[in-house]
Amino acid sequence: MWWGRSRTGDIYLSGRTLAVRADGEVRVEPITDEDWRVRLAAAFAEQPKWRWRVWLGGSRCALHAVDPMTGLRGIEEAEIALGASLSAGEAAAEARLATWPQPKDSPWIVGTTPAGLVRDLAAMAESADASLASIRPWWSAHAVPKGEGAAFCDAESISYWRVDANGRIGAAATLSVSEPSTTQTLRRLRAGGALGAWRLDVHLAHAKTGFVSAAMEEEAHGATPAAV
Repeated sequence: MWWGRSRTGDIYLSGRTLAVRADGEVRVEPITDEDWRVRLAAAFAEQPKWRWRVWLGGSRCALHAVDPMTGLRGIEEAEIALGASLSAGEAAAEARLATWPQPKDSPWIVGTTPAGLVRDLAAMAESADASLASIRPWWSAHAVPKGEGAAFCDAESISYWRVDANGRIGAAATLSVSEPSTTQTLRRLRAGGALGAWRLDVHLAHAKTGFVSAAMEEEAHGATPAAV
């Protein structure tokens, strides 16, 4: 008996945009807080048996630099405590530390997603007879040289980090921005030190790694496409 290999597609999910890449073609559609689950479930159902890489926009996966916590016995306990401290009102968050154990005398670099998002995405795929290969922030596929700061711009946010004199990340955050104000916000960030920067274009597909981004020069000219 011949066993067919599952096929892999890519999904980009932000607060207002859903992009689906399947067979080299990309479909982009607007979403809202009320309908994104229905639209995403439909995308899974269109391709049963597929495996999906889910790439999260900055509005659904945010960076933080926080002061180190003491008295914690492991990464699980640390992430629970960080999730509680980084939740805002009814907007509960789940936290993931970038590294463990954390470097001494450095801020902790944390990524947060809305509470239950990862669990819900996995359940939605399973109910459509699909599966998830990964769930990651869209910028995590970029190879940034060690010891350099970087900024990653999508249509709703800028996620960035800076490095200190020792080459360690000393600051990180995700800023909510509108598309027209991206360049101006990036210029202000660069006033505080050099940052390599990339802008995501979910309308363009890459054969192996999903969607495409372009390098943003200091004045946002001469962008060079790069796979994400």
